[in-house]
Amino acid sequence: MSRFASHVARLLAGFALAAAATVPDAAAQIRRDRTWIAVNAGIQAASGGIDDRFQFERHVETATVSVDYGNEPAVAFEGGGGYRFWRNVGAGVVLSRSTRNGEAEIDAGIPHPFFDNRHRAVTGTDGASRTETGVHVQLTYTIASRTRALLVTLSGGPSHLRVEQELVTDVLYAESFPFDEAAFTGAVTARSSASATGFHAGVDIAWMTGRRRQVGFGGMVRFSRASMDLETPASAADRRTIAATAGGLHAGAGLRLQF
Repeated sequence: MSRFASHVARLLAGFALAAAATVPDAAAQIRRDRTWIAVNAGIQAASGGIDDRFQFERHVETATVSVDYGNEPAVAFEGGGGYRFWRNVGAGVVLSRSTRNGEAEIDAGIPHPFFDNRHRAVTGTDGASRTETGVHVQLTYTIASRTRALLVTLSGGPSHLRVEQELVTDVLYAESFPFDEAAFTGAVTARSSASATGFHAGVDIAWMTGRRRQVGFGGMVRFSRASMDLETPASAADRRTIAATAGGLHAGAGLRLQF
């Protein structure tokens, strides 16, 4: 979890507890406005790095490659809406998208062209971007403060997550006589995608303004998770599947509307 997401999560949790403590009868405090819309920008902490290993033949021996795709946070945007259909209880849908321009750390052992069992170490980094989109179907429960200015909404339900990831499929290197060393020059990458259904749970804190309390600003924290397998393309040196985890802790803030 990033430091930013951790601080936001603690702050919103404190607001939620304070709001809940001031509402003796939450059901009686919800105003007649039932429809809500929310738009947020923020950061999604990585749900887990991807590790990959593959092999290919070189100089009648086997070259080995290990790739670590890192665990950097991503810039995230989302928008959604819902409807309170019974007292405090409602349902909604949120669409999210996050993008990270990550790096793949590559560690390879390349066979010597003249000597057996004398692999040369080749290490380096190359770009490996990742895009994640999500559809979060929510069941919600909303609590209002006495003035109806502060709204706390708890949510949870299924999430359908899709990942598009650049995968390393080959290693490029330079060598010269007597070939005792090889230098990393880059990597061949290909884009792979996969999707899966998982779950999410979160909290949204909104401060509504104006006489009718219909426009406001708020912050949210949501945790989502789904597991899937990414497949390398048929052109890869070693055709394989790579286990990946999508989702993670998402913290953001933005505009709130209700009517």
